[in-house]
Amino acid sequence: MLPEMLHRMNITEGKGNKMNVLVVGCGKFGKNHIRILNELKHKVFIQDSDEEVVAEICKDEKILEYGKHDDVEAVIVTTPSNTHYDVVKYWLRKKKHVFCEKPLCFKSDQAWELIDLADSVGVFFAVGHVFRFTDGAELFKRLVNEIHPTDITMNFLNDKPPRSDSNILFNLAIHLLDMLDMVGLGKPTILDYSKDVNYGHIKLKYPHEYKRTNDIEVTINVSCNSIKERSVTLKGYNSTTKINLMTSSNEPLKDEITHFFDCIKAGVHPTNYADIKVIKLLEGFK
Repeated sequence: MLPEMLHRMNITEGKGNKMNVLVVGCGKFGKNHIRILNELKHKVFIQDSDEEVVAEICKDEKILEYGKHDDVEAVIVTTPSNTHYDVVKYWLRKKKHVFCEKPLCFKSDQAWELIDLADSVGVFFAVGHVFRFTDGAELFKRLVNEIHPTDITMNFLNDKPPRSDSNILFNLAIHLLDMLDMVGLGKPTILDYSKDVNYGHIKLKYPHEYKRTNDIEVTINVSCNSIKERSVTLKGYNSTTKINLMTSSNEPLKDEITHFFDCIKAGVHPTNYADIKVIKLLEGFK
């Protein structure tokens, strides 16, 4: 287990929290990262296999195409999911702080390898679980402790086609499983699951612990080519509450990126530094 705080090299000393940052992968989500990094006044470099995309983005004079002699301190990885393990490993070996969009990888032993590598070279990395930074996630965490639900239903329904670089559980269900991990419900038992290209269903049971007197059954539904909905419904003994995860008073991705760089400066692990338990659970859904 990694300690809560480590004494790491402080490469941002004397520079505030502003860093030279490379974004690897300039698709839709990569462009969101680029925009936010610009707004936060970091110096932004980009790298993508599509030269036309790079040229178009670099029309903004504040954004630079990455060259092998450029000095960057942190890397944000937004490449296809099936490349994350190799890309993250490459940049960790170069002793760069790394933020990788979910999933970090598809195997828990690979996730542990990356954690150990980051620790051995003295850098930090985080996994992008943006829903942790929404108002809905904070409300969910509070209500779990207040109303002691017996049943939780979580929906992540997407109006877009399925991705080709990961299955629907690693693509969509991972968001909801990470929220459950964030709340700290413990280790679940898998009661049932099913998945195909467009649809996934998971049923879990979290046993009662010292803070709870009841078990919690959790149902997760995910789908593509559907309506768009992200919601959590908590059913207690005396009440039922539904949380809309699609609205938030903040910009969650900006808060997530800010948290990452603040943690580098402070020498503290980001709250979303790894998703070992979630990846391990997803490995069970063959």
